[in-house]
Amino acid sequence: MLCLGCSRDDNSAQCISSYKLLFDRGDTVLVANGHFDVSFTIEPSAHDTVWMRFGGRIPYAEQETDSTFHIVISGANIVHKIIDSESQRIGFIRENKRKPSSVRMEYDYGNFAAALRFGKPLNANNPTADIWETSTEEFYYPFVPQTRMDIHAEFMVSDSVEVVAAYPAKRVGDCYICEANNIISHSLQFAYLNRNHYIVDTINVCDVGVPVYQMKKRPLTDSERSSMANVLSDAAEYFEEVFGVSYFSEKHGTSSMSVLFEPTFIGLRYNINFMSSPIDSSTYSPWGLVHEIGHRWLGEYNLLIADGQPGAYFIRESLNVFMRMMFGRATGSYDWQAEMHRRQQSYSKIKGTEHDRALIDMRYNSNHAVVYAKGPLILDEFAQRIGYDAMVHIIAEFYRRHDLKPGLRYEDFIATVADLHPEIAEELDQRIRNV
Repeated sequence: MLCLGCSRDDNSAQCISSYKLLFDRGDTVLVANGHFDVSFTIEPSAHDTVWMRFGGRIPYAEQETDSTFHIVISGANIVHKIIDSESQRIGFIRENKRKPSSVRMEYDYGNFAAALRFGKPLNANNPTADIWETSTEEFYYPFVPQTRMDIHAEFMVSDSVEVVAAYPAKRVGDCYICEANNIISHSLQFAYLNRNHYIVDTINVCDVGVPVYQMKKRPLTDSERSSMANVLSDAAEYFEEVFGVSYFSEKHGTSSMSVLFEPTFIGLRYNINFMSSPIDSSTYSPWGLVHEIGHRWLGEYNLLIADGQPGAYFIRESLNVFMRMMFGRATGSYDWQAEMHRRQQSYSKIKGTEHDRALIDMRYNSNHAVVYAKGPLILDEFAQRIGYDAMVHIIAEFYRRHDLKPGLRYEDFIATVADLHPEIAEELDQRIRNV
């Protein structure tokens, strides 16, 4: 059993144990493309009701509908369940909070948000990959947010399918088995790949063999493969030096690294032990992966600020964009000032319009120009005043203070700034809080 941590607003622990998840891809149907069988035990605690994130809201037939279908829930010591589709959560009211409660949930799930981002689900018409991510606001398995958990997962497959997951999964017969311990509760991401349409080879990154999953119709050239290996190695080494923590870390669950290439426009993603990257018929550039490498330190699996919190995506994304450019500045590997200029142009298109928002209002990743352009531009402005190395040091110290600690808030960042450079803290705070 693993006792789960709590946010700073909750002084009593919730404990989830014996968590098992069985996923069967099965035959793709119109509104549900996966069957889940999930069981777990809620240990005794101070709460009568235990809330978990669960479900999604998807556009279907010109209206929103739930992502979950045919839900059957059973268990012991459970009086009532509450499915709050609007808030994407499920609550279990217990008969006796001093006794453990067993829960079993079976349901079909329609992975529509991922389908909209990555293309149609895996089927005969789209035989490439099917990616499942909680990052797309699809909470396809129940979990207590801002906590850590142990999980036993089994992914059922056919002979032609391979599973790439956030944590190591081993094929045993007709399924892949994943034993993941002490993981961030929302981090069980995975992809189903059609072996007939992918080839796999290995590149060397920081003396570690990294599998690269490439589409047969668009494999990497030798030059592209070599360039990607160099960029990944250089980025990992730079961030390791800045943050003082290795990319590969048992504490953070990063035991390996792999790269999955997808024929889609939106596909750059970091998912613990695998990254996905878009690719088309043109020449491939690996520089986008620098940002994903940076998410090993500055991202949702380390800086545990919840979606909906003020400034969440300034913390999760703007800081990382700025650090990607600091990688370019430190290594001279690409023209980071030209990238800064491009971001200035991007922001100038919305500056002073109704789309120009305060960074503190970026509770969700809903404004690309503000999160990915305005945020790093403001950081650059203050870095020119105190020195770029000083700004890098602020961000690194912020990471070291709050790595993997639940209940992170924007104010924690400003507190770090105030400790290290009080002369800019108040003004920087105002720039982030105001349009």
